[in-house]
Amino acid sequence: MKNDFEFDFLDKKNAVVIEDQPVIWDYARSCLENFYQVKAFCTNTKEAELAVKEFKPDLVWLDCYLGELSENNQGVKNSGLQIASWIKNHYPETKIFLFTASTEMSIMTYAKKIGIEGLALGGKFIKDKSIICNGLQVVYFGQNWLSPNLIEHLEMEDFSSVT
Repeated sequence: MKNDFEFDFLDKKNAVVIEDQPVIWDYARSCLENFYQVKAFCTNTKEAELAVKEFKPDLVWLDCYLGELSENNQGVKNSGLQIASWIKNHYPETKIFLFTASTEMSIMTYAKKIGIEGLALGGKFIKDKSIICNGLQVVYFGQNWLSPNLIEHLEMEDFSSVT
């Protein structure tokens, strides 16, 4: 049952989920539901582009790896980051919440470079869904966010280049 006192004063914004594993869709929807109305679930970059054009979402929940690997001009082989870059170029007001199991420095650096607002370490690293929900709330209110578990797991010497 929905708590009638919590978040009723907020206008729900539109979201699109770009995730190639449908098993994550319910998880994403449950994390997003207090702040966003999910308009579409996409499993690849073509579907994602069409959904973003149609719904012009306030937020995109994005899987880092969509199973369609190709190398971008920065040497990053990742279709999730490629669609993120496309979204930021065409819809710069759309916030992106990157949900990834990767702790690769090149991914984190590129995500920061293109302006991704939220970075969450998912996969086997998910311990507490409320952490992800809190991160979405931070992004909803216009701030950038890194999940605490991502900070713990990043394998780098100079973390300042990402934060």
